[in-house]
Amino acid sequence: MQVFLPETAREHLGYSQNINALPFHARFTRDIGNFHVTAFECIHDAECNGYLIEHTEFGRLIFATDTEYVKYRFKGLNHILVECNYSQEIINERYHQGLRDRVISSHMELETCKGFAQANNNPQLRNVCLLHSSDATSDEKLFKDEMQKIVSCPVYIANKGLEIELGETPF
Repeated sequence: MQVFLPETAREHLGYSQNINALPFHARFTRDIGNFHVTAFECIHDAECNGYLIEHTEFGRLIFATDTEYVKYRFKGLNHILVECNYSQEIINERYHQGLRDRVISSHMELETCKGFAQANNNPQLRNVCLLHSSDATSDEKLFKDEMQKIVSCPVYIANKGLEIELGETPF
């Protein structure tokens, strides 16, 4: 099995005879089967990549998690899968200063996530899926409702068993 990941993650995990761990650095692009994948740097307390994934059957998809924010805009996205980890209001009520500071410096807050969606919103956008929400510092209904105000496509919360149709056409 081939696995593509940042170099530091590759070193941390070590090697296994069953896994061919290949480095995939930010700002590198490679074709993996019929997928054209470009890695970009995420802002986290450990090396982490997000990915722009392109395929003829579903178009352009962005995947970004374990990041405080995404510093790039992407033209013509069809699918956004992005972290929406916490709400500033909720985290202020529930976490002590030390834990709150760590989360804030390495995970995406609702307002930041909304800004990312707004910056990348376009008529071809088919869906937005919110990822990596904290059980303690998020509110799924609030997050979905707030994001739905930004985009005119369906918004999903990533939960176990969720399946989303990624075709370029909605039907």
